[in-house]
Formats: sequence, C-alpha cells, structure tokens
Amino acid sequence: MTLALPPEVSLYPDVHLQRVMPGERGGLDILFIEPLKSFEGANGKVTHSCELIDGLAARHNRLHIFSAFDLSFVHTDHIICSPIPDRGNLRLYGSIVRSLLHRDHFRRYDVIYTRNSFFGVLGDLFSGRIHGTPVICEVNGFFGDEIRLIDDNHSSSGIAAWMNHTLCTVSEQYLLKRADAIIAVTAGIKRHLIEEYGVDEKKITVIENGANTRIFRPGNQEEARKKLGLDLSARYVCFTGNFAPWQGLPDLVRAVPLICNTWPAARVLLVGDGVMREQCAALADELGVGDRICFTGRVPYESVPDYVTASDVCVAPFIRDRNDKIGLSPLKVYEYMGCGKPVVASDIAGVRELLDLSGGGIPVRSEDPQAIASAVTMLLADREKRMQMGRAGCEYVSKNNSWEVVARKVGEICSEVASRHSRNGRGRR
Repeated sequence: MTLALPPEVSLYPDVHLQRVMPGERGGLDILFIEPLKSFEGANGKVTHSCELIDGLAARHNRLHIFSAFDLSFVHTDHIICSPIPDRGNLRLYGSIVRSLLHRDHFRRYDVIYTRNSFFGVLGDLFSGRIHGTPVICEVNGFFGDEIRLIDDNHSSSGIAAWMNHTLCTVSEQYLLKRADAIIAVTAGIKRHLIEEYGVDEKKITVIENGANTRIFRPGNQEEARKKLGLDLSARYVCFTGNFAPWQGLPDLVRAVPLICNTWPAARVLLVGDGVMREQCAALADELGVGDRICFTGRVPYESVPDYVTASDVCVAPFIRDRNDKIGLSPLKVYEYMGCGKPVVASDIAGVRELLDLSGGGIPVRSEDPQAIASAVTMLLADREKRMQMGRAGCEYVSKNNSWEVVARKVGEICSEVASRHSRNGRGRR
C-alpha cells in the first residue's frame, strides 16, 4: 500500500521519536537510498534502516528517504519522505528515479548513504555522478548468497534466477568500486570485501548493529503474557525475525519435540514471517508439535518487545552457509539481550564473540537440533542462570550496541567523507 501523502512530505516514525527542536542548525543533507516497503518488527533490514534514520536525524542531519509505510508519522524538518509503491520492482525503480530527477536537478546532497546496492546504483547515477556527491555503502551481507539460498529452498531455476543473481553481483561490484567509504557490520564482511572484492582496507569501517534500548528493555513477564493472551504457567521459547533460509528455523522446529520431552509445558513463539513459513509449519505438523508452536505472523515493531519479554529463553539458530563466511552482527540477539533474556544462538563468527564478551547466552553447534534443545532445556531448568545471563547481556548491549551509539559512529563517517570531498572541491557548491 502506498502512503496517501503528497509527493514529498516530512515524516518521522512516532515509535522512534527523538525530536530535534526547530531552528537548530548544523548536520548534513543525506540521501538515504533504501526503499522501505514494510515496517513489521520481524523485518531486521527495515528495522535497521528506521533506527539509523532516526538516530541520524536526531543528530541534526537532514535526510531524504523513500518509504511505503502506512503508519502514523510525526512531522519534522529533518526528514523528507518520497512515497513509493509497495509492490513491483519496475514501479519502485520508476518512482525513485522520478523523485531523484525531480529533486536533484536543483538539489545537492552532502553524502549518499545506501544499504542496498540495487538502489544505491540509482542514487549514484542520478545524484552522485551529476553532482559529484560522495557515496557511503553499508554492507550487511552479499545479495548473491542470499538469492542463492532462497532459490535453493524454493527450487528456483532458469533465466529469471540467473538474471537476478547477475544483477545482484554487477550492482554490488559497481557500488563497492564507486563507494568513497564502506561500513561493514562484521569483521568477516570486511575481510571478505578485501579478499574477494579487492576493496582498499582503508575505505572500510566496522560498525556493528544495535538495538533500540528505549523499547527493548527489561519488562514484567506476567504483564506481557497477559497482554498477549499467553499461558502464565507455560515456558516460552522465542524467535523473532525474517523467516529466511539462513535463519535456521527448521532446526529450531526439529528441536521442539526434544524440548517438550523434558518440558511438556514448553511452547515456542515464532514471531515474524517470510519464505520459510509454510515449510516450517508443515514440518511442525509432521513432527506432531504443531500445537506447541505459535506462528504469530507479522507484528508491529512496537509489539515485538512484548513477545521477547513474555519469553523465558530466546533463540537464534543461524545456519553456517552464508553466515559463517562473513560473520554476523545479529539484530535479534541485541534485542533479546536488551530485554534481559538469555540467548541460545549458533556458534557462528560474530555471534560467538558477542555471547562470550557479554556473558548473555550460550553458543551451540549450528544446524544441530539436539544442541539447541539441550541448551534451552538447561536454561529452562535454571532460573538463576537465566537471570544472570539476562542481566549481563542487557548491561552489555546498553553500553555498546544502542542505536544511539551506532548512529553516532555512522554520523562521524558521513561527516568525515563530506568534509574530505568539500576540501577537495567536489562537495556542494
């Protein structure tokens, strides 16, 4: 659904409100070019973008964004939103190009910030090259790997899959070559960019993901369960996120019978939606645990903390393919920990270090339902251990991985790149 708004209006999500007082000056003009086509709390990519937009705007920057959100917004002078269609890539491309041409015939930005190579290329072609605007590219993963995993799980083949993969690869290579600075969310991604793409190490800065510690914070479990209509006496295990192949949800479903053998009152909350939903539901029925798993579907972002708070243990069963190669900076794990919940997560680079440093959870062998079940049942049996891990994880995330911290670091990169280009005579004129 497209927003019923004028062609360009100032918008601000009320769930992320950090108002900058009118009349304040300073900051950068940033073209933030990633299409935001939904705002469900289980969509980590959209959550990341919204939180980063919020944090950058709160630091007195002015952003031009592209969104199809059908949500309430708060007006501000610091965010200009161009509505986009919710479906159809060609329509989406056309909408963004029209907006860029309409504004950028006269408008110059200090930096172009992109988290999506497909659309980042548009920003560079229709703004970067026209005005000499520097480009900052954030890399959270590699589209070719993601598309391959999705195709493998849905038997996609033929020319369409080949074209999709080719476009992903070409756009990534183009943008990484053009970028003036690159932000990698893991050290593994940085290493991969250097070794496989030949990117200059000096261009890359590692900035991990974060959590909104204003809403992902410890809460009252009983109140959260009453609010959601959950059984007060049950034991709940929670997963939140996009049901994508690399999330390892089938392994969690296979762990459910093992968990329930020890804890018959255990229930699993799968919060979100995605391409693996039907496969996971069918597997649950096949294993006879369909009644032990609650598929919530997509939920509003502000409701996600309720499900985490209502739970006893939270799980992130990532698979090795794609994840182990580049490492992970997992949004969901930061959010679990922000709510003070112990985490059981795959022993993947990035996750392993996070759990070890924070003391907030247990790393287990990836793609091993028995290992998941053993760690979960151990935590369900030990309330003191759950509380100890929850406190440690919450303290760590609050100090190191709030979105305020992330936005400050990203803002510093943006300012440095813009200043360098201005000194070189290639900034705004």
